[in-house]
Amino acid sequence: METSQKFTPDLKGCGKTATHVATSSIQKPVSDFGRTHLLLRNVSEYYTAFNRAHWGPYPVNCFDHCLGGGLACFLFDLIEDGCYRAVFKTQRYKEVKGTRNKVWFHIHEKGIVGHRETTEGEYQLFTVELGRFSQEGGLWQLCLNVNTAHPDNMFAFYEASLERLI
Repeated sequence: METSQKFTPDLKGCGKTATHVATSSIQKPVSDFGRTHLLLRNVSEYYTAFNRAHWGPYPVNCFDHCLGGGLACFLFDLIEDGCYRAVFKTQRYKEVKGTRNKVWFHIHEKGIVGHRETTEGEYQLFTVELGRFSQEGGLWQLCLNVNTAHPDNMFAFYEASLERLI
């Protein structure tokens, strides 16, 4: 789901130190105490032994509709007001020269939110600053959208973590 609506996080008063709240992964899609949940769509294959799911490569005759994109939605329920961010552990597993997997994030019913990509060894970490949230907001849904841009490209997803900024 691509939308032109933008979400700008409220970062006023948010600290810089992150404390872990919960993690959902391919091996454990529901975190301890059910604080976070993971939902995946259009995944090519799951490898629970390696804690990985991936999108692509796709058959040549599937180019137009298969590249509509994959989706990894991270649902989280906050038990206290505060500042939060999410970190998605992924891997740009295979990219054909001259192409790059397109990645963007959106918060359900709020819009597209910016992210920062860093590399840690062979993994790419996508950090999404969520800003100040109220516990009374209900269940939030942050989705990683992937368009592999080429039928031979692959993009792997491992886990998503929720962190509180103090």
